Amino acid sequence: TIRTTTSPLSLGYCHPLSRRISILTKSTQNNCKNLALPARAQSTSTTDSTTRTTSKNTKFHRIILCRHGLSMGNVDDTFYVHTADWKIPLSSKGKEQGRRAGQRLAKLLDGERCFVYHSPYLRATETMNEMVSQLPSSSIIGIRPEPRIVEQQFGNFQNYEEVQNSRDERVKFGRFFYRFPSGEAGLDVYLRITSFISTLFRESLEMQEQGLNLNETNIVLVT
Repeated sequence: TIRTTTSPLSLGYCHPLSRRISILTKSTQNNCKNLALPARAQSTSTTDSTTRTTSKNTKFHRIILCRHGLSMGNVDDTFYVHTADWKIPLSSKGKEQGRRAGQRLAKLLDGERCFVYHSPYLRATETMNEMVSQLPSSSIIGIRPEPRIVEQQFGNFQNYEEVQNSRDERVKFGRFFYRFPSGEAGLDVYLRITSFISTLFRESLEMQEQGLNLNETNIVLVT
């Protein structure tokens, strides 16, 4: 299931690693909406003609997605001309949005714990820091930058007119398959995110081995 918003704080992807997915966005200021997922299936294996049925929970309680707050690039898109994309900071309003998202996240967790992955882009890192400032330290299992969840690369923003022309071309060519010069296609983003989802699955097993109760463990992605 894919859920999107028109806000700079966007979207969610429902994956079997989580029973529910929650979306913290500007357009959901008052409500964090959950999408139900099917119950996990049991697996069977046969050894020495004996069939065993096992059921092992490898699903986090929630995967919570949060898009970065309002950045200086959102306020003025010519900001990209003189500042590298990954160095663009939050605006003062964006920092306040991050703190509010952290307050909503604290209520959503309600005593449960979370592991936070964030894009290493400055605006996402600043959003994550503002969010975490609103959480009790005991609720955070760990925090890690994850390059695979950065936003789509649109190429060399220093040539503003070229980027705008490429955006127009993408509409004609097809948003998913069009590759920006010196940038990425939607397909490229899909492939790297798929790789990250596989990592999440492996790490869910590692967390279980370390004694964490996945029923009370949440994943927070800030991108």
